[in-house]
Amino acid sequence: MLDKFIKLNNKILKDFKSKESIVIVDRARPIPTIEASVMIAAIANKKKLKTIILTDKVYPNLIKIYKSFGYFNFHLVFNTKMIFVNYFMSFLSLIYSLYAIFFILLFNFEWLIKKYKIKNILIGDLIYDSYVRNNLSFIKPKIDIKFVRLLFITNFRFFKIKKFFKKNRVKYLFILTDCYAGNEGISYRIALKNNIKIYKIASSDKKIFLTQIRKHQIYHGFMPLHKYFSKNSLISKINIKQKKLNVFLNKRFNGKIDFGYCSIRDLKNSNKVKKNITKDQLIKKYTNNKEKIKKVVLFAPHAFSDVPHYLGSFIFRDYFDQFIETTKYIEELKKENILWLIRPHPTSEMYFEDNLLSSILKKKEINNLKICDANYISTKNLIKLCDNVITGRGSIGLEFACFGKKPIIAGASTYSKFDIAVESNSKKEYFENINNVLKIKPLSNKETMFAKKVLYYVESVYPRKISKSIDNLIFEKKNFSALSNLEKNYEIKKVKTVFTSKFLSSIKRKSFNKDEAYLFYLRNAKNI
Repeated sequence: MLDKFIKLNNKILKDFKSKESIVIVDRARPIPTIEASVMIAAIANKKKLKTIILTDKVYPNLIKIYKSFGYFNFHLVFNTKMIFVNYFMSFLSLIYSLYAIFFILLFNFEWLIKKYKIKNILIGDLIYDSYVRNNLSFIKPKIDIKFVRLLFITNFRFFKIKKFFKKNRVKYLFILTDCYAGNEGISYRIALKNNIKIYKIASSDKKIFLTQIRKHQIYHGFMPLHKYFSKNSLISKINIKQKKLNVFLNKRFNGKIDFGYCSIRDLKNSNKVKKNITKDQLIKKYTNNKEKIKKVVLFAPHAFSDVPHYLGSFIFRDYFDQFIETTKYIEELKKENILWLIRPHPTSEMYFEDNLLSSILKKKEINNLKICDANYISTKNLIKLCDNVITGRGSIGLEFACFGKKPIIAGASTYSKFDIAVESNSKKEYFENINNVLKIKPLSNKETMFAKKVLYYVESVYPRKISKSIDNLIFEKKNFSALSNLEKNYEIKKVKTVFTSKFLSSIKRKSFNKDEAYLFYLRNAKNI
């Protein structure tokens, strides 16, 4: 099917010899490659700019896809041979690696996360998030072969990409993801330093859109609403009544909306139990001291492997560190009038973390701290029964706020700075907030209504209403484009399966330079 696509597809990107350029960072995924190729071809053709693709050329089939659209200007960032060819760059990478290792030994990995910079550009958080992504390395992070290799290669990529930006007059950078220490994460950090406009390409089943990456994202994370709206301005922009918000909430928990914030897989996994449990039944199941219980508090850890610093600053080293220190603190509190329940993250199994919580808690002696899994009670039911939730900065905190219950969070979040969560600027403050959980009052009706509007915005409206230019970069009629006929499969090994017969028939009838998505971005390139 790939060969048929290559044969059918027309080279829609024109060859401009401009001094300035548009740069795309290849993500090595088939569907984002096709979507980006169409969008950027339209923008580059309108602005008459040459286009360069930063890539490792790991997957030849994806390079063939780019070339079928007319992209021939590739810049190779990294392969092992380069280490032995670029002697000075390798030497610099080694020196910076030794420097980083020395300070990690002195100040632990917190120094790497918050302080490790090259040319005053923070990259330590990207390195750490990449390190803990696999093999449960967050349990005991150490300077092992895996880490040293990652550190050195990241440094090498940094110098290689920085040299590329210096040599080329890059006017726009387009990325498809903005986390981890790959070409994408490093490129956007360097581009921010050089005041280059950066746009992230994203898509869902019904739309494709661009959002602009800004400097505040490094410390305030992805989608920090307080950077775009005041509380009053967000209330006025989301002019929707209580009844409609409640209908939306119900549909969301049932997985019946086009999600823009939370994963539909996560919500379905956590709400698969349809039977409703009462609060008395819940308490009776997990403790023999029913009469003593004054509050039921949920602790909802994140998936430990999943980009702990993508959402911005965090008072713990990572999500696992928060879990260990929080359960230790609860153990030391010995509050017999609180039932503490732990809800494993819905994606824990995907990261092979599903048995980790139970194995750790077995070693602790906490009568009122129990694991409450998704096979017993749904998250929606649990939210209604629990009084508060402790989380890092997850969506469950916002969900609790939608039911008038104030969450305790430990870092920057989408819903930070709006007074709908108990926020902490230090570990000391965080633990004091947990200690005072009995004193936390419910949200007012007005605050609860606002929380619902925030959730409605991030799921159904974002990124609209941030700015007029962003509004004009959202292609919401994706079903009119051939792109809607792609098979939704992002696995690289199955690159050929994305080309459905319906998709091939549509581009046979009409070239991409006449496709609705291409024409939309051709018209709206002026907003870039």
